[in-house]
Amino acid sequence: MKIVVLDRGALGFDGVSWEPLEALGELVRYKKTSEEQVVERIGDARFVLVNGTWLTRQAIMAAPNLEWIGVTSTGYNRVDVKAASERRIPVCNSPNFSSNSVAELAFALLLELVRGAGEISRKVKSGGRKKGERILENRICLQELFGKTVGIVGYGAIGRRSAAIARGFGMNLIVNDDYIDQSVFADTRFVPLDELFKQSDVIMLHCPLNQDNEHMIDADAIVQMKDGVVIINAARGGLIDEAALANALASGKVGGAGIDSVEVEPIEPDNPLMGAKNIVLTPHIGWSSRESNERLMEVVAETLRSHLNGKTINAVNMPFK
Repeated sequence: MKIVVLDRGALGFDGVSWEPLEALGELVRYKKTSEEQVVERIGDARFVLVNGTWLTRQAIMAAPNLEWIGVTSTGYNRVDVKAASERRIPVCNSPNFSSNSVAELAFALLLELVRGAGEISRKVKSGGRKKGERILENRICLQELFGKTVGIVGYGAIGRRSAAIARGFGMNLIVNDDYIDQSVFADTRFVPLDELFKQSDVIMLHCPLNQDNEHMIDADAIVQMKDGVVIINAARGGLIDEAALANALASGKVGGAGIDSVEVEPIEPDNPLMGAKNIVLTPHIGWSSRESNERLMEVVAETLRSHLNGKTINAVNMPFK
């Protein structure tokens, strides 16, 4: 039984053992796979694991023995789920393994924007601070988190973990999520998306990317927001119109942004966010920590093991339509 890993970067970091997957079959691992190589590398395999590789309709239809697709991330927008469903192939993501790591990275970005410890340290080490000089001349005016309103879009495991951290900072919390049973969270205030935009001092995106919410933050959405709002995206780059955000940062309408994911990764030199002011950029590392990598391997192996035992779990496209 062959298991093909098309891009191994998300698994096995920091010495994390591959043994859980090796115990399930013949494991073939590739560091990365181009779109032109996908069909050849899947070959006659029954099981394939992907992370950043695009698994297109063409590739799915061309794999004769393919019966299971595993995604080594929570998001699965790089897999043509509709094509997989047509072939009755389950697409199984990896939920909850990185909830702590992503939420902590989201607040790391936020704290760097409003407190600037990293930027201050670099300035001090490069020559110190002159008497009377403002250490962060262009820093946004929002400094304390206590008492500010954070609006979280997406209340899955990551959103709920961010909410817990926000409460610890003494922030007021509002949430938008139309896909969960809101009655389960009696202590949480849910609002429509436009209200969240209007009321929030800080907006955090923790929702998956789909056709319905692509560029959910665009020029029209930004107009609705408070002047000086801070936007944190530790989800998917396609949720934000990057040109609109860059313009809003330039004008000051958006006071600052912390971005861990962009539309085209790795980020390209001509991305409008590269030259934007009051922005902190990280290269889609929110999910990555020693602990989350260990959990990811466990989740991926258990998801495949369960499928082999006749019970498919974590499938995003079942029951098939």
